[in-house]
Amino acid sequence: MGVAVNDKKRVGIFGGSFDPPHVGHEALLYQAMKWLPLSEIWVVPTGIPVHRPSSVHVDLQQRWRWLEMIFQDIPYVRLVDWEMKRNQPTAAIDTLRWIKAMAPDVMPVWLMGDDAFAKMDHWVEFPDHLNYCSVAVFERKGFPANVENSENRSSMLHGWDDSLPLTALGGLQRLQVALPEVSSTQIRIDAEAGKSLQGLIPERIREEVEALYARKKCNR
Repeated sequence: MGVAVNDKKRVGIFGGSFDPPHVGHEALLYQAMKWLPLSEIWVVPTGIPVHRPSSVHVDLQQRWRWLEMIFQDIPYVRLVDWEMKRNQPTAAIDTLRWIKAMAPDVMPVWLMGDDAFAKMDHWVEFPDHLNYCSVAVFERKGFPANVENSENRSSMLHGWDDSLPLTALGGLQRLQVALPEVSSTQIRIDAEAGKSLQGLIPERIREEVEALYARKKCNR
């Protein structure tokens, strides 16, 4: 932990179920490329979540197609289907080990919001993650904007070192940037209620998302 890997290509890793993908995901990737020293970002959709294996509402192929429609014209985004193809619950540590084995020239920078970071010490095999990547944490409403001055600093950092750069394993950088206040859970609720998702879902997939989740409620 703390070993510098300056000769490696820094790649942002952004995982999630994307059920459905929304404008908050788009904004996080844009801000990551704007403010972090990244070569590109790998979007890694989850096939079967580790902690909630039955929580996915839309099948893998549909979520993948939505991501392709959103990001196909963005040159710095690469979609990675490794977790989806495994067809089994896959933890973040498994993905990090796969990246190390398959792309040894890559220095992963895990991208996440404050809410996910606050629970990271409950991830499978944590804190071994500190030996495989650095992290970039985005401020989310309801979480301390300035962890350095927070009484919860030690518990929030979980062993990550904010004095280290993103070129070092175990390094941490926090970003206080404005992200849309939106969640996939609330989007599903609104869609099932027949509400418009305008402004919440990228326009190129909005009508399809609205129809699919509304239809799913009718079929239950």
